Amino acid sequence: MNRAFLFNLLGFNLVWALLIIVREPWTQGVALAFIAAHFLFFARSDEKRRVALVMLVGVVLDGILTLQGWFIFTPAVPWIPAWLMLLWGCFACTLEHSIRWSLRKWPLAVVVGALAGPFSYWAGQRFGAVEFGQPLLATLTVLAVIWGTLFAALAHLYQRLGVLADR
Repeated sequence: MNRAFLFNLLGFNLVWALLIIVREPWTQGVALAFIAAHFLFFARSDEKRRVALVMLVGVVLDGILTLQGWFIFTPAVPWIPAWLMLLWGCFACTLEHSIRWSLRKWPLAVVVGALAGPFSYWAGQRFGAVEFGQPLLATLTVLAVIWGTLFAALAHLYQRLGVLADR
């Protein structure tokens, strides 16, 4: 494993844990530092737009789910909390690095997305970062459909752009 892969894998998981479990304002600074370090040292020159696009899509998806009552945050926020927006940015930084393997074939992408996405939200709910406004099974099912579709779309887009080819 190379340095970029390890930084991306370990860094993202550390940031996820800090944002979800600790949820203190300073953890948002760590998330920003992860994104900055990613772009300074590891990102490809054309990666910024894709990271921004995935972050925007994720923020909009979670915002819609929040407005529809699927997610409840304490304290209440009109859209989604800043830490969740930053988490989307950090996640987007993993797509061409530590989890690129999951996007190489769209059937694999669907399965990974449909399992990992809901699991991440369920873990966040268990740590108290979010409450579900609907029954657990319904929420996890909706998230599985959204994340499976999102990963399939990302696999198609990234393959079409040729960014998953071996470097």
